Amino acid sequence: MGSDGFINRCSKTIYSVMDRITGILHDIFAFATIIFLLLVFFQVFMRYVVNNPIYGVDETVLSLMVWSSAIGLAIVYWNNEHPRLNVLMNRLPRVCRVIMHFVTAAIVLVLGYIFIKGGIFLFHVQQKQMPVGGMPFTKAFYYALPMIVSGVLLIAMTIARMFRYITTGADTILTKTPDEGGVSLD
Repeated sequence: MGSDGFINRCSKTIYSVMDRITGILHDIFAFATIIFLLLVFFQVFMRYVVNNPIYGVDETVLSLMVWSSAIGLAIVYWNNEHPRLNVLMNRLPRVCRVIMHFVTAAIVLVLGYIFIKGGIFLFHVQQKQMPVGGMPFTKAFYYALPMIVSGVLLIAMTIARMFRYITTGADTILTKTPDEGGVSLD
């Protein structure tokens, strides 16, 4: 019984840490998304109204957009906000829902591995290219590195979620997180 309590506390701690990390990343990349949208509007204004675009803004926007998308993928996965057929999932027996979640977890683990391997390959290829477009570093840091980080996050999140589920059996881990609020229509 003592080791079960220890394992449960460990899984709860790991899950809690991943939850905090995801929350922090969510806030950082929500802010990054706002910044790149503002930069796009600014660059459009400078290009078409003033007729004097700012060198480097396009690359900065692209960098922020790729990073936001890559990290956003992991955040959406952690929060169970990815698309699913709720009507079908809610009508399936519990064992089928659990199997579907484990199949999804296996697919995400493979996807994370592919992201890491492909990102490392892409990083080595792009690191040899000279920077262009105003950024002080090569495209490897905003094309390949986000793939690697996203892959690592996906794998870590999947392992944390499945470890927590196995140690607790709580179905809430496998379902969508509660909405932030808003209007609901009944």
